[in-house]
Amino acid sequence: MSATKEISNHYPEKNKGLLLAGITAFCWSLLAIFLKFALKFTDSATIVWSRMFVALLLLSVFLLIKEKGVHFFKPKVSSILAGLFLAVNYFGYMKGIELTTAGNAQVMIQMAPTLLIFIGIFYFKEKLSARQLFGVAVAVFGFYFFYQSQITNALNSNIDLLAGNLWIFIAALTWALFTTLQKTSSYKSLNHFNVVVYLFAAIALTPNANLFSLLTIGWLDLLVLFFLGLNTVIAYGCLGLALKKAPASQVSLIIILNPILTLLLLYIFASLNLDFIEPENISLLNFVGAILVAFGVGLAVIKTKKAS
Repeated sequence: MSATKEISNHYPEKNKGLLLAGITAFCWSLLAIFLKFALKFTDSATIVWSRMFVALLLLSVFLLIKEKGVHFFKPKVSSILAGLFLAVNYFGYMKGIELTTAGNAQVMIQMAPTLLIFIGIFYFKEKLSARQLFGVAVAVFGFYFFYQSQITNALNSNIDLLAGNLWIFIAALTWALFTTLQKTSSYKSLNHFNVVVYLFAAIALTPNANLFSLLTIGWLDLLVLFFLGLNTVIAYGCLGLALKKAPASQVSLIIILNPILTLLLLYIFASLNLDFIEPENISLLNFVGAILVAFGVGLAVIKTKKAS
Protein backbone atom coordinates (compact mmCIF):
# COMPACT_ATOMS: atom_id res chain seq x y z
CA MET A 1 0.00 0.00 0.00
CA SER A 2 2.75 2.42 0.95
CA ALA A 3 4.69 1.50 -2.20
CA THR A 4 1.61 2.23 -4.35
CA LYS A 5 1.13 5.58 -2.63
CA GLU A 6 4.82 6.42 -3.15
CA ILE A 7 4.56 5.66 -6.88
CA SER A 8 1.38 7.73 -7.25
CA ASN A 9 3.06 10.65 -5.50
CA HIS A 10 6.23 10.27 -7.56
CA TYR A 11 4.75 10.42 -11.05
CA PRO A 12 2.85 13.74 -10.67
CA GLU A 13 6.11 15.33 -9.51
CA LYS A 14 7.99 13.70 -12.38
CA ASN A 15 5.38 14.92 -14.88
CA LYS A 16 5.66 18.44 -13.48
CA GLY A 17 9.43 18.22 -13.88
CA LEU A 18 9.14 17.12 -17.52
CA LEU A 19 6.63 19.93 -18.17
CA LEU A 20 9.07 22.43 -16.68
CA ALA A 21 11.84 21.01 -18.88
CA GLY A 22 9.55 21.48 -21.87
CA ILE A 23 9.04 25.14 -20.90
CA THR A 24 12.82 25.57 -20.76
CA ALA A 25 13.25 24.00 -24.20
CA PHE A 26 10.50 26.21 -25.65
CA CYS A 27 12.00 29.34 -24.08
CA TRP A 28 15.40 28.54 -25.56
CA SER A 29 13.89 27.75 -28.97
CA LEU A 30 12.31 31.24 -29.02
CA LEU A 31 15.43 32.92 -27.64
CA ALA A 32 17.59 32.67 -30.77
CA ILE A 33 14.74 33.93 -32.96
CA PHE A 34 14.07 37.02 -30.85
CA LEU A 35 17.80 37.70 -30.45
CA LYS A 36 18.06 37.79 -34.25
CA PHE A 37 15.05 40.11 -34.41
CA ALA A 38 16.55 42.47 -31.80
CA LEU A 39 19.52 43.08 -34.13
CA LYS A 40 17.15 45.13 -36.29
CA PHE A 41 17.04 47.96 -33.74
CA THR A 42 20.26 47.70 -31.70
CA ASP A 43 23.69 46.04 -31.60
CA SER A 44 24.88 42.74 -30.13
CA ALA A 45 26.66 44.23 -27.09
CA THR A 46 23.60 46.25 -26.06
CA ILE A 47 21.30 43.26 -26.49
CA VAL A 48 23.35 40.96 -24.25
CA TRP A 49 23.82 43.70 -21.64
CA SER A 50 20.05 44.31 -21.58
CA ARG A 51 19.37 40.59 -21.29
CA MET A 52 21.80 40.24 -18.40
CA PHE A 53 20.63 43.42 -16.63
CA VAL A 54 16.94 42.41 -16.79
CA ALA A 55 17.82 38.91 -15.51
CA LEU A 56 19.81 40.47 -12.65
CA LEU A 57 16.95 42.84 -11.79
CA LEU A 58 14.25 40.14 -11.83
CA LEU A 59 16.29 37.63 -9.81
CA SER A 60 17.20 40.33 -7.27
CA VAL A 61 13.52 41.22 -6.81
CA PHE A 62 12.69 37.53 -6.41
CA LEU A 63 15.35 37.09 -3.72
CA LEU A 64 14.25 40.26 -1.91
CA ILE A 65 10.69 38.96 -1.74
CA LYS A 66 11.40 35.29 -1.01
CA GLU A 67 14.58 35.43 1.07
CA LYS A 68 14.43 39.03 2.38
CA GLY A 69 17.79 39.98 0.92
CA VAL A 70 20.31 39.83 -1.92
CA HIS A 71 23.90 39.03 -0.99
CA PHE A 72 26.33 40.83 -3.29
CA PHE A 73 28.95 41.45 -0.62
CA LYS A 74 32.18 39.46 -0.39
CA PRO A 75 31.68 37.58 -3.68
CA LYS A 76 33.77 34.46 -4.15
CA VAL A 77 36.39 34.21 -6.86
CA SER A 78 34.45 31.35 -8.46
CA SER A 79 31.35 33.51 -8.94
CA ILE A 80 33.37 36.42 -10.39
CA LEU A 81 35.06 34.10 -12.89
CA ALA A 82 31.71 32.48 -13.68
CA GLY A 83 30.26 35.93 -14.37
CA LEU A 84 33.09 36.72 -16.79
CA PHE A 85 32.65 33.36 -18.54
CA LEU A 86 28.89 33.89 -18.83
CA ALA A 87 29.42 37.40 -20.23
CA VAL A 88 31.67 35.97 -22.96
CA ASN A 89 29.15 33.17 -23.54
CA TYR A 90 26.27 35.61 -24.06
CA PHE A 91 28.31 37.92 -26.29
CA GLY A 92 29.81 35.08 -28.34
CA TYR A 93 26.43 33.44 -28.90
CA MET A 94 24.93 36.80 -29.90
CA LYS A 95 27.74 37.47 -32.39
CA GLY A 96 27.21 33.98 -33.77
CA ILE A 97 23.54 34.77 -34.37
CA GLU A 98 24.46 38.13 -35.90
CA LEU A 99 26.95 36.61 -38.37
CA THR A 100 24.98 33.44 -39.20
CA THR A 101 21.36 32.55 -38.51
CA ALA A 102 19.18 31.68 -35.52
CA GLY A 103 18.84 28.07 -36.66
CA ASN A 104 22.56 27.63 -37.24
CA ALA A 105 23.38 29.10 -33.83
CA GLN A 106 20.91 26.82 -32.04
CA VAL A 107 22.42 23.70 -33.56
CA MET A 108 26.07 24.69 -33.23
CA ILE A 109 25.70 25.80 -29.57
CA GLN A 110 25.08 22.12 -28.79
CA MET A 111 28.88 21.97 -28.74
CA ALA A 112 28.54 23.34 -25.19
CA PRO A 113 27.27 20.13 -23.51
CA THR A 114 29.65 18.17 -25.74
CA LEU A 115 32.62 20.16 -24.40
CA LEU A 116 31.27 19.71 -20.87
CA ILE A 117 31.56 15.96 -21.39
CA PHE A 118 35.30 16.32 -22.05
CA ILE A 119 35.68 18.51 -18.95
CA GLY A 120 33.95 15.74 -17.01
CA ILE A 121 36.44 13.21 -18.35
CA PHE A 122 39.67 15.18 -17.82
CA TYR A 123 38.77 17.31 -14.77
CA PHE A 124 36.18 15.33 -12.81
CA LYS A 125 37.71 11.98 -13.88
CA GLU A 126 34.37 10.67 -15.10
CA LYS A 127 34.19 7.60 -17.31
CA LEU A 128 31.98 7.30 -20.39
CA SER A 129 30.06 4.20 -21.31
CA ALA A 130 30.23 2.75 -24.83
CA ARG A 131 26.81 4.28 -25.51
CA GLN A 132 28.00 7.73 -24.48
CA LEU A 133 31.11 7.45 -26.66
CA PHE A 134 28.86 6.45 -29.55
CA GLY A 135 26.72 9.51 -28.80
CA VAL A 136 29.75 11.82 -28.96
CA ALA A 137 30.70 10.31 -32.33
CA VAL A 138 27.16 10.79 -33.68
CA ALA A 139 27.10 14.40 -32.43
CA VAL A 140 30.46 15.18 -34.07
CA PHE A 141 29.25 13.66 -37.32
CA GLY A 142 26.01 15.66 -37.03
CA PHE A 143 27.93 18.91 -36.49
CA TYR A 144 30.02 18.19 -39.59
CA PHE A 145 26.97 17.20 -41.63
CA PHE A 146 24.98 20.29 -40.57
CA TYR A 147 27.94 22.65 -41.07
CA GLN A 148 28.69 21.29 -44.55
CA SER A 149 25.05 21.64 -45.59
CA GLN A 150 25.02 25.23 -44.31
CA ILE A 151 28.04 26.28 -46.38
CA THR A 152 26.02 26.47 -49.61
CA ASN A 153 23.39 28.60 -47.90
CA ALA A 154 26.10 30.84 -46.49
CA LEU A 155 27.71 31.37 -49.90
CA ASN A 156 24.35 32.21 -51.45
CA SER A 157 23.40 34.58 -48.63
CA ASN A 158 26.83 36.18 -48.00
CA ILE A 159 26.78 34.91 -44.42
CA ASP A 160 30.12 34.91 -42.59
CA LEU A 161 29.67 31.33 -41.43
CA LEU A 162 33.23 30.61 -40.32
CA ALA A 163 33.55 33.71 -38.12
CA GLY A 164 30.05 33.23 -36.73
CA ASN A 165 30.65 29.63 -35.78
CA LEU A 166 34.00 30.53 -34.23
CA TRP A 167 32.11 32.93 -31.94
CA ILE A 168 29.63 30.15 -31.15
CA PHE A 169 32.50 27.79 -30.29
CA ILE A 170 33.86 30.43 -27.88
CA ALA A 171 30.36 30.75 -26.41
CA ALA A 172 30.12 26.97 -26.01
CA LEU A 173 33.53 26.72 -24.35
CA THR A 174 32.84 29.53 -21.87
CA TRP A 175 29.42 28.03 -21.06
CA ALA A 176 31.11 24.71 -20.23
CA LEU A 177 33.59 26.54 -17.99
CA PHE A 178 30.76 28.52 -16.35
CA THR A 179 28.84 25.29 -15.69
CA THR A 180 31.94 23.70 -14.17
CA LEU A 181 32.29 26.60 -11.73
CA GLN A 182 28.56 26.42 -10.98
CA LYS A 183 28.85 22.69 -10.26
CA THR A 184 31.76 23.21 -7.85
CA SER A 185 30.30 26.33 -6.20
CA SER A 186 30.03 26.43 -2.41
CA TYR A 187 27.15 28.92 -2.36
CA LYS A 188 24.21 27.85 -0.22
CA SER A 189 21.78 28.12 -3.15
CA LEU A 190 21.89 28.32 -6.94
CA ASN A 191 19.97 31.62 -6.91
CA HIS A 192 22.58 33.30 -4.70
CA PHE A 193 25.32 32.07 -7.00
CA ASN A 194 23.45 33.21 -10.13
CA VAL A 195 22.62 36.70 -8.86
CA VAL A 196 26.32 37.40 -8.21
CA VAL A 197 27.19 35.91 -11.61
CA TYR A 198 24.61 38.13 -13.34
CA LEU A 199 25.98 41.19 -11.54
CA PHE A 200 29.59 40.69 -12.64
CA ALA A 201 28.53 39.62 -16.13
CA ALA A 202 26.50 42.83 -16.49
CA ILE A 203 29.48 44.89 -15.28
CA ALA A 204 31.78 43.14 -17.76
CA LEU A 205 29.36 43.78 -20.65
CA THR A 206 28.74 47.47 -19.82
CA PRO A 207 31.78 49.06 -21.57
CA ASN A 208 30.74 47.77 -25.03
CA ALA A 209 27.01 48.43 -24.63
CA ASN A 210 25.47 51.53 -26.18
CA LEU A 211 23.15 52.36 -23.29
CA PHE A 212 22.16 55.75 -24.71
CA SER A 213 20.60 53.99 -27.71
CA LEU A 214 18.03 52.46 -25.37
CA LEU A 215 16.61 55.98 -24.88
CA THR A 216 15.82 56.33 -28.58
CA ILE A 217 14.17 53.01 -29.43
CA GLY A 218 10.43 52.40 -29.28
CA TRP A 219 8.52 50.82 -26.42
CA LEU A 220 7.87 47.65 -28.45
CA ASP A 221 11.63 47.24 -28.91
CA LEU A 222 12.15 47.76 -25.18
CA LEU A 223 9.52 45.11 -24.58
CA VAL A 224 11.50 42.67 -26.75
CA LEU A 225 14.64 43.34 -24.68
CA PHE A 226 12.66 42.82 -21.48
CA PHE A 227 11.29 39.54 -22.90
CA LEU A 228 14.85 38.34 -23.60
CA GLY A 229 15.82 38.91 -19.96
CA LEU A 230 12.58 37.36 -18.69
CA ASN A 231 13.18 34.40 -20.99
CA THR A 232 16.56 33.84 -19.32
CA VAL A 233 15.12 33.86 -15.78
CA ILE A 234 12.16 31.61 -16.67
CA ALA A 235 14.28 29.11 -18.62
CA TYR A 236 16.95 28.67 -15.93
CA GLY A 237 14.37 28.76 -13.13
CA CYS A 238 12.28 26.02 -14.77
CA LEU A 239 15.40 24.00 -15.51
CA GLY A 240 16.48 24.09 -11.87
CA LEU A 241 13.04 22.96 -10.69
CA ALA A 242 12.81 20.31 -13.40
CA LEU A 243 16.07 18.71 -12.25
CA LYS A 244 14.66 18.50 -8.71
CA LYS A 245 11.43 16.81 -9.78
CA ALA A 246 12.45 14.51 -12.64
CA PRO A 247 15.46 12.37 -13.59
CA ALA A 248 18.25 14.43 -15.15
CA SER A 249 18.45 12.01 -18.08
CA GLN A 250 14.82 12.60 -19.06
CA VAL A 251 15.11 16.35 -18.53
CA SER A 252 18.18 16.38 -20.78
CA LEU A 253 16.32 14.52 -23.52
CA ILE A 254 13.69 17.27 -23.62
CA ILE A 255 16.16 20.15 -23.37
CA ILE A 256 18.27 19.01 -26.32
CA LEU A 257 15.20 19.21 -28.56
CA ASN A 258 15.34 23.02 -28.50
CA PRO A 259 17.35 23.41 -31.75
CA ILE A 260 14.82 21.19 -33.53
CA LEU A 261 12.00 23.35 -32.12
CA THR A 262 13.80 26.47 -33.37
CA LEU A 263 14.11 25.07 -36.89
CA LEU A 264 10.44 24.03 -36.85
CA LEU A 265 9.34 27.48 -35.65
CA LEU A 266 11.43 29.15 -38.36
CA TYR A 267 9.81 26.88 -40.96
CA ILE A 268 6.34 27.71 -39.63
CA PHE A 269 7.06 31.45 -39.61
CA ALA A 270 8.30 31.27 -43.21
CA SER A 271 5.21 29.26 -44.25
CA LEU A 272 2.96 31.94 -42.72
CA ASN A 273 4.95 34.71 -44.47
CA LEU A 274 5.80 36.33 -41.14
CA ASP A 275 8.57 38.81 -41.98
CA PHE A 276 9.65 39.96 -38.50
CA ILE A 277 12.73 37.77 -39.02
CA GLU A 278 14.47 36.92 -42.27
CA PRO A 279 13.56 33.43 -43.53
CA GLU A 280 16.26 30.77 -43.46
CA ASN A 281 17.12 28.26 -46.14
CA ILE A 282 16.32 25.20 -44.05
CA SER A 283 16.81 22.10 -46.16
CA LEU A 284 16.19 18.43 -45.46
CA LEU A 285 19.95 18.03 -44.98
CA ASN A 286 19.86 20.76 -42.29
CA PHE A 287 17.14 18.90 -40.43
CA VAL A 288 18.97 15.60 -40.68
CA GLY A 289 22.19 17.15 -39.39
CA ALA A 290 20.35 18.90 -36.55
CA ILE A 291 18.58 15.69 -35.54
CA LEU A 292 21.90 13.81 -35.53
CA VAL A 293 23.41 16.48 -33.28
CA ALA A 294 20.47 16.36 -30.85
CA PHE A 295 20.40 12.56 -30.84
CA GLY A 296 24.16 12.26 -30.34
CA VAL A 297 24.29 14.83 -27.56
CA GLY A 298 21.34 13.08 -25.91
CA LEU A 299 23.14 9.74 -25.90
CA ALA A 300 26.32 11.37 -24.63
CA VAL A 301 24.92 13.42 -21.74
CA ILE A 302 22.65 10.74 -20.29
CA LYS A 303 24.41 8.48 -17.86
CA THR A 304 23.55 4.83 -17.45
CA LYS A 305 21.91 4.07 -14.12
CA LYS A 306 23.98 1.99 -11.79
CA ALA A 307 22.57 -1.36 -10.85
CA SER A 308 21.02 -1.37 -7.39
